[in-house]
Amino acid sequence: MAHPSTYYDLLEAFRQESCPVCRVAQHNVERYLATLAYECVNDLGVREQLRASNGFCRSHAAEWLEQPRLLGTAIIYRDIISNLSVKLRRLRERPPVGISISTGDGDPLGTTGECPVCSFLASEEQKLLGSLLDSMYEREFEDAYARSAGLCLPHLRAALAAAPDEATRDTLLEVSIGRQEVLRRQLDEIIRRFDPSVHGEPPGEERGAASRAIWYVTGTTVSASGPQVHIRLPVGEIAAGASLLAAGGYALYRRYRQLRHHGRTA
Repeated sequence: MAHPSTYYDLLEAFRQESCPVCRVAQHNVERYLATLAYECVNDLGVREQLRASNGFCRSHAAEWLEQPRLLGTAIIYRDIISNLSVKLRRLRERPPVGISISTGDGDPLGTTGECPVCSFLASEEQKLLGSLLDSMYEREFEDAYARSAGLCLPHLRAALAAAPDEATRDTLLEVSIGRQEVLRRQLDEIIRRFDPSVHGEPPGEERGAASRAIWYVTGTTVSASGPQVHIRLPVGEIAAGASLLAAGGYALYRRYRQLRHHGRTA
């Protein structure tokens, strides 16, 4: 039986440490942005869509800027700013009465269309979830999913709502319950390591668990290794900062243990 490309994309994503739908959808978004920057930037239909949405939403604008797309950015946003300039001149000539200058209906500076990347992403997520649910009847696919990181919470909710039968629903739930137990154990280990009696233990499976917990709950798509932030400080400031962090971490840990002892936190 022939399978759509999404089937194989998901099988490959099952091997990674993140929601497979998030991972594949994000990969497709990156390809979409690259195509937009180098092949579609002068497409009149695309430009009209971007004018209607005032370009990209905040998160996708930030993602767009992660790559060197200077010419594409200049072409797209010159068009958008020129369009906004026309609207501003009209406002100056005939200011609207009783219209709030904010997003929403009746706003002459607002948007009349959705961010095109958001639209594309929603379409990709819908296709991927449909492919995942349609393929669960195959033992090989179901077993691969059972060994995966499972779906993030937003995609799990969507999948449960669309699950075609109880068997699929049970598989989705069992994988997610198991995933949550692993995350809780790893987060407990992170907390334990702030106990001042713990010294010199090498990091284990808990490394990156705090980030993975956020990705699971929010559906945020990032690389499997997580974001890396590098801040250059003089050696003296690093040492002072480390001391403050250790002191603050211990105080936070001690308060957490007190709350646990009195049954006021899970």
